[in-house]
Amino acid sequence: ELRRFRFNPLVHSPLVRPDRQPANVQETVYLLPCPKFLLDRVTYGLVYDLRRSFDRAFNDAFGYVVERYVGDLLIESYGDDRVKGEFHYRVGKRKYLSPDWTILANGAAVVFEVKKTLLLPEARSYGFLEQVRADLQRTLQKAVKQLVDFRGHQRYIRDCPGSHDTEYVVVTWDDNWWANSILLDQIHGIPDGMHVHVMSIRDLERLLSRCEDPRDIYEVLWSKYNSGEHARTMDMSDWLARLPGGEHFTPLTSLTRVHNEFFAQWDLTTPLGEPV
Repeated sequence: ELRRFRFNPLVHSPLVRPDRQPANVQETVYLLPCPKFLLDRVTYGLVYDLRRSFDRAFNDAFGYVVERYVGDLLIESYGDDRVKGEFHYRVGKRKYLSPDWTILANGAAVVFEVKKTLLLPEARSYGFLEQVRADLQRTLQKAVKQLVDFRGHQRYIRDCPGSHDTEYVVVTWDDNWWANSILLDQIHGIPDGMHVHVMSIRDLERLLSRCEDPRDIYEVLWSKYNSGEHARTMDMSDWLARLPGGEHFTPLTSLTRVHNEFFAQWDLTTPLGEPV
């Protein structure tokens, strides 16, 4: 179980060339200590390569896709009448923009701010604290400020539940270990009593799969925050795994449908390399 070594250089370079090559081998031999890191590198890791190659053009486009995907998950789960995208509102003469998504949950609310990532590959690989803090100032700090500002305005927004009946969530495209402890501890300006959670899209998919009603997702998050410091600072994936039935993940119906529709376009009975 390598997740206990949260920051790991193998995340960035999963293949290792040994000091000594095997005898009587013409090709260069590489070692693969953890196959999962290689799979992540050639799937999730491609996003970082595209970001380096295309800079802001890709960054902006991908950010919109991630935000839209989170909204699609919420709307598919709870419907348009329970899920509200970002909206403008006024407090006095000033105009503000809400966080990305809000679930209205029978007198309560769950508010989401979406970020592509919290840490760039260098910080993920080596975990140097100053590098981690610099990345978090550009990502998690901005997301939390958006949520804190909205929390202070909720009493002025029509039909919006109060801050004491709201859970606040930062959702990221990728997984971030220690997100609710070490990383969140680097963030300033969170008022006492404000429940802030950090989770990945994968965590969100699992959370939604077990919460049929929007009130359920509010209560799961409320329970996590109020079950003591150990639970509050736990990674969301670990918390969900400890809930009853958490060891069994049932994919969302909406994702299963999209998966089946996509692969139905292909003749998967034809071996690779042969013409269809």
